[in-house]
Amino acid sequence: RLAGRSVVAMQGRYHGYEGHSLQQVTLPVRLLRALGAEALVLSGAVGGLHPLWGAGDLVLLSDHINLMGDNPLVGPNVDARGPRFPDMSEPYDVALQELALATALEQRVPLRRGWGGRNLSVCPARAIWRR
Repeated sequence: RLAGRSVVAMQGRYHGYEGHSLQQVTLPVRLLRALGAEALVLSGAVGGLHPLWGAGDLVLLSDHINLMGDNPLVGPNVDARGPRFPDMSEPYDVALQELALATALEQRVPLRRGWGGRNLSVCPARAIWRR
């Protein structure tokens, strides 16, 4: 328990580039949801393309782009889990983003804002930053 709330902490994860299917990669998230999790906070050590950001910068994601050519939503739909294709106009909870931003400001922790996705490194950096 943390601050009176039940918390699950996990270490490591499966990756598609290791040969795992996206259904296998997303299994821990689906399991946590089945156990009653209402919010999910992820962290990762990932590369970035922003020319002014450095190694170790914290980044709060506000959008997600899937360039994998695959989707974990493929397969039989389980209605109890929600709609087959959820609304992706706001993939990350706005209230949680605001909480993270306010906490970072209060604690004086620099926090960048950006968007992420799988395999962005295959795109020319200049093409991405011309949006």
